[in-house]
Amino acid sequence: MNAPPVVNPKDLPVDPGAGASGLGRMLRRAYRRTGPYFVRYGTLVAFGAVVLAFSLARPDSFATWENWKSILNLGSVVMVMAAVLTVPMIMNDFDLSIGYNTQLLGAFAIVAVAN
Repeated sequence: MNAPPVVNPKDLPVDPGAGASGLGRMLRRAYRRTGPYFVRYGTLVAFGAVVLAFSLARPDSFATWENWKSILNLGSVVMVMAAVLTVPMIMNDFDLSIGYNTQLLGAFAIVAVAN
């Protein structure tokens, strides 16, 4: 059997965060602890921050029940499509026809409203 190669520690690349300041090491440790949570919940935290910012900026128009009803009404079609598409995605069967059907029915609705 061959012996493993001898590695001189001076030939290894220097870690920029391992120098005199431990800032890089501290940031890496903090990322290892909080990184998975940002990956999983980052979108929800960002959504909450945006809602909070707009609610504080315009409390008389944004943070009203009428506005939330309007937002939910506008997003209801997308929510139903996402719920319908969740089952095939869980089964690893990507169904791309939902976009085609949505566009086709939207075109029919435009023609029906125009006539």
